[in-house]
Amino acid sequence: AASLIRNTDEDVQALTTLVLGLDEPSRAALNRLCQLMSVVAARSETNKMTLGNLATCLGPSIIRAPEASDPRMLMKEQHVISTLARRLFELYEPTFGAVALSRTDFIF
Repeated sequence: AASLIRNTDEDVQALTTLVLGLDEPSRAALNRLCQLMSVVAARSETNKMTLGNLATCLGPSIIRAPEASDPRMLMKEQHVISTLARRLFELYEPTFGAVALSRTDFIF
């Protein structure tokens, strides 16, 4: 997962591969979550929730490796999980091939 930081094209390809491994309902839910996180982060001046903060808060809830089910292991992997979540939030449009939500679709 640490290699996902180096190149945007490679990141999108790696993230797309991971996302395509999900079942359709999980993929759709993750797509919507990533869209929402982009909207929230766009208002970080007001809400203080940058992509990094969002990834730190939500990463452990949405990204779990089978061997990381032990809470102690999750703590050790927090940085990797947060980094992966941040890249997923940053690159959701090319990863999912979806059109971004209009910022007016949400009331904050």
